[in-house]
This record gives sequence, C-alpha cells and structure tokens, in this order.
Amino acid sequence: MTAREKVMKLMSAEIRGKPFVGIKIADHLTEDACVNLVQNYFDLLAAEGKKGERAADVIRRLGPDDFKVKLTRDLGRNATLPRSIFPAIGKRTR
Repeated sequence: MTAREKVMKLMSAEIRGKPFVGIKIADHLTEDACVNLVQNYFDLLAAEGKKGERAADVIRRLGPDDFKVKLTRDLGRNATLPRSIFPAIGKRTR
C-alpha cells in the first residue's frame, strides 16, 4: 500500500467517525516561527472556519495539503505579539 493510499484510508476512516489522525505541519521551528504558525492558525480559522466547527473539520474540508500550506506561510517573518494581550512586551522587569 502506498503512502497516499494509507492517508486516504485513514481519512476515510475518520469520516466514518473514528478519531482524526494528526498531521505533521512543521518541525525545528524558531520561537518567531512558532508564534507565526499559531497566528496563521487563528487567522485561518477566522477566515475559513464556520461557527462551531472543529479544527479537524476545517482540515478535512480544506484538505491536509492546503491546510498545511496556509499554516506555514511566512514563518520566517519577525513575530509580533499584540500589545493588548501582552502589555509588558518591551518593558523592563526587575
């Protein structure tokens, strides 16, 4: 059985109600790349997700390859954390 056939078998099993199998998205990321990956995830769910939809359902609907491409775009850019959530960024602490 080829790798593609195995993936298709696992995906069809998930559709029948079995648990979703994890997908390796990236490895050996820098801290900035990790922050960017998480931001891409939230941006993707905001743009592509439907209200109440689980992430596994978004992956199934978009397809794992498209989902991975959208999550890993621009990982090399400098990460920026919103100051409204992280107000202490840039402030010195004792």
